Amino acid sequence: MSMGVFKKAFSATFAVIAAAALSLTLCYTIISKVVSGPDLENRPTVSVTGMSREQRASHMISYLDEDGKEKALCTATAIGPHALLTASHCNDGIRSKASTAIKIDYSAHHYSILAVTSDDRDHDIYLIDGPAFRYTVPLVQGVPKPDDSVRFYGFGEGVYPSTERDGKIFADEDPSDVDHAVQFFLFKIPVYHGDSGSAIYNQQGQVIGVVSYLVVWYGSEKMGAYALNFSPDRIETAQKFDPRDRTTYPQ
Repeated sequence: MSMGVFKKAFSATFAVIAAAALSLTLCYTIISKVVSGPDLENRPTVSVTGMSREQRASHMISYLDEDGKEKALCTATAIGPHALLTASHCNDGIRSKASTAIKIDYSAHHYSILAVTSDDRDHDIYLIDGPAFRYTVPLVQGVPKPDDSVRFYGFGEGVYPSTERDGKIFADEDPSDVDHAVQFFLFKIPVYHGDSGSAIYNQQGQVIGVVSYLVVWYGSEKMGAYALNFSPDRIETAQKFDPRDRTTYPQ
């Protein structure tokens, strides 16, 4: 594939996915074993009346540098009480020199990323410390299909709370020479800085990908994403993880 075809979509600072795969693809990479933080609310007081479960589970995450300053903004989805699904490129590939501290929504507390796993399709699952998320969605991986209606809930341009945007899948394959087995798909929905990492849902409420790519095709811009490819055991680990219970840590 020509590198000129794809550009990373809307990460604040980073534009390249770390290409190195995990030494054990079914395992989590342990980032930190430090559990810290008081039991703080994850977001400012916002009425959730009328919000869907998916929207309630969406969070704005800010990656912090060594001085605690925000260096990137993305969207993540709570798929377990202490687990987030987002895009790998948001943190420039956490297995390299990347942030292990994040802010969630407008909390003053800095959360630690304790472990991470990737499916090497620009999708990461973080296991984090801090208080449990009040609203979560089950990670049911769906298959993208042409003309399917899709939606996501992103924090584009830092607008809070998240906004719902919907559209349709434009095609079920990459117009270039990408391996079709990875189920790359295009969709036409307005996307803004900060939307990267938003879970993309189909009509059945299944997660079929996350906001990842801006695709330039015959002079027209489309959004692109890969289908999720996490193994069941990694999803189960994310759903059950509790930073206070060492027996739930990935082995």
